[in-house]
Formats: sequence, structure tokens, C-alpha cells
Amino acid sequence: MKIYLFRLSLTQRAQPGLFDDREFPTRQSFLIKHLSRSFEFNYWGEQTVRYEFTQEDDEVISGAVCKWVSEDQEADPSDPFAKSEGGRWLKASFFFNSEEHQQVFGIEHNTRVGAPSAILAGIARYINEQTESYPYHIEVSEINEKGSFLKTVGEYPDPVTTLTFRFVVPNPPNVEEETREALKKLGEATGAEEATETLKSSKGIEVESEYVNDAVEYIEGGGGSVVAKNGKTIIFDSENRVRTENPPEAAKPKGQPITGLANMVKALLRK
Repeated sequence: MKIYLFRLSLTQRAQPGLFDDREFPTRQSFLIKHLSRSFEFNYWGEQTVRYEFTQEDDEVISGAVCKWVSEDQEADPSDPFAKSEGGRWLKASFFFNSEEHQQVFGIEHNTRVGAPSAILAGIARYINEQTESYPYHIEVSEINEKGSFLKTVGEYPDPVTTLTFRFVVPNPPNVEEETREALKKLGEATGAEEATETLKSSKGIEVESEYVNDAVEYIEGGGGSVVAKNGKTIIFDSENRVRTENPPEAAKPKGQPITGLANMVKALLRK
């Protein structure tokens, strides 16, 4: 079983108490509450699938994103040509580590259910729409293989002439201090949820500079995305370099609680 890893970051849409005197939950409890229940949601237009929660174990949530497929079946033993309507559930297993400063979501890629990034976007959109009175807004970013950026651009024969960074401003990962603090201040001052920066040089950008390394380290931990180009040619796109892990088959959700689930998968669900 292979899972693709994403990070769920939270924007604070409004200060608690701005509209009333309610006490709002912490980021972790907010995510646990809304990911520890089953619901149906849409993605890619009219595609409807079911988020099926199965259990929570030591800050780890598991379940499956399920899609019902109708199929005609030969179900009458007395008539070889008789057809009856039936079907089956297609599933993509998922696991979520709600631990503070992690908030890592891993999901299988079942091509008949949907692409992991599209499914996660649909889940986030559904929860965001259902929780508009809460102070949090979920943002989804891919987690990348450490060092994949430098390896790819270093092996490319031509220089990087354009670098575009997209930073998730809220709830930044615990990586490079200066980048994290700068984005935190930006979010507090402007209310921005994302910040985009583009560097250009016809002679080539120094991709091993401290500035670029700090930005890439922030992004590799689930803090946004980076695209490197030579002219119009894309050399590296972090959204296509999602990190994967391989939990044991014994952890695969089956509808009933699995003993020791967190011990099997929690260490894999880290940025």
C-alpha cells in the first residue's frame, strides 16, 4: 500500500470572540473534530464520494475515501440473459497524523476513486464551507522528498532562469526560523493566506544560495510549492513530486478498529 503525503495548514480567518463570546477549539482539536466523522463531498464538478471515518488511535485518524460504482450483473440462475443492477465500493485508504506541528495526511491513489490532490482539495473545501463560523480555514500542500529540488535542478544541463515560490502563510511548519517568522508577521499584518514570489535572471539563478535553500526547506515540509524553469521549460514542479510512504497492509482500514494502528503508521506521517 502506497500513500501520498500532504500537509493541512490552518488560516485563522478571524480572531476568536470577534463575533461572539464562544471559545474556539485549538487547531488540533478542530481538525480531529471534523476529520473524525463520515460525510459526502464533491470534487471535480459533480463527482460525489464518501469520506468514511473508521477510527482514531493516539492522534492518528484512519478511514477510506469511497466511491460507489453501479454495475449490471447476471444474478438470475434460471435465466442466463437476465441482468440486475448491482455495484461495489471503490476505496482509497487514508491516515492523518493530527499531532501538533505535523498535521500530515496520507492517502492512497486509486485511479478509479480520484487523484490524491483533487480528493484532498475536495475534503478541505467541504469542511471550510461547513465551518465558516469558525476561525480556521484549511489549506492543503504537498510534502516533497527532501533534497529533490536541488538534485533535479543540479542534474539539469541548463540554468534556472525563473523560480516561483508559493508560501502558505498560516500555521507555518517548524523549519527555517527566519522564513517562518517573516511569513507569520506577513499574515498577521495583512490577513494573507498565501504569498507568491518570483525570481528571474537571464544568466541563471544561484539555486544553492542561502535564500533559495531556506525557501525550499520551508516548502518541502508542506509549506507551499516551488516551480523552476529554464525559459518556458519546467525543470521542477514540487506539486508533481509528492513524497510517498508504504504502511503495512495490516494497517489498511477494514471498517473495524485496528489494534496498534498508530504504532504502524504514525512515524510515516511526518513532514
